Amino acid sequence: MHRMCRAIMLVDVAAELLACRASNFASRMKKNFTFVIDSCDKRNEYLRQFLIDTGYKALNLVAGAKYSSSKKYVFVFAPATVLTKEIADIAPDGSVIFCIGCAAKIREGLEARGVTVVKIFDDEVLAVRNAILTAEGALASLIQNTDMSLEQLKVLIIGGGRVGKAAAKILQTVGCKVDIATRRKDEYSAAVFFGGRAIRLKDIDGQLNNYDAVINTVPARILTGERLSELKRECFVLDLASKPYGADMDTAKKWGIKYVIYSGVPGKVTPKTAAEQLLASILDKVKYKL
Repeated sequence: MHRMCRAIMLVDVAAELLACRASNFASRMKKNFTFVIDSCDKRNEYLRQFLIDTGYKALNLVAGAKYSSSKKYVFVFAPATVLTKEIADIAPDGSVIFCIGCAAKIREGLEARGVTVVKIFDDEVLAVRNAILTAEGALASLIQNTDMSLEQLKVLIIGGGRVGKAAAKILQTVGCKVDIATRRKDEYSAAVFFGGRAIRLKDIDGQLNNYDAVINTVPARILTGERLSELKRECFVLDLASKPYGADMDTAKKWGIKYVIYSGVPGKVTPKTAAEQLLASILDKVKYKL
């Protein structure tokens, strides 16, 4: 009995020590690091406030501002921000940059100065959660831009990646008839599970007039002029991809197609939730990278 009590006491002491160390580590982090937030969208505005509420020093990124290399800065750029050399040079030596990505030459120059570049969506959990929020935004856009009930809508999703699968799942849940078109073999097999029907991307020609809405998730000109001409005039095309996007706006107008480019959806539709998820990911990475 005495041995058991002693063992329990030792476990309790160890737990207190670990908690104390974690608390001390968090305190050191908050004192040593200053976050600089590119608050060009609402998600990053929330992120900055969440950091402040958590006890961190968080500044708004100011163009032309000088940041001293004597301090440890963590820069967080919005997904829409293209990290040019001019923007990257703002970060002093030894800083950390969170961004969507940057050109290899810019990254090499930053790393030569001891700047750590972290791609935000290398965090798979964050990337999947972001895809789910994007799918929710796509659903809202479909409701706003079509004149049919969701149960009547027949939707083609181009691309079977994270966003394509998330969109297929949420649209099926609300009653839409969903097909997924993809060229990748691994995505094709997943599309069989997530979509009502999986189609080889090369085989969509001649079938496009069957759909009431098309959602593109592939950053490539999949919807050429010829393919746009196949669509029903009342078909709604929603592009969730990044540049160069899935179609040409002028060509879509020529054929009378309602074509909406909707990039950075979480920052527009669910910015608070997106910021909470980004905060958790960034603090976790800062903990292990700094």
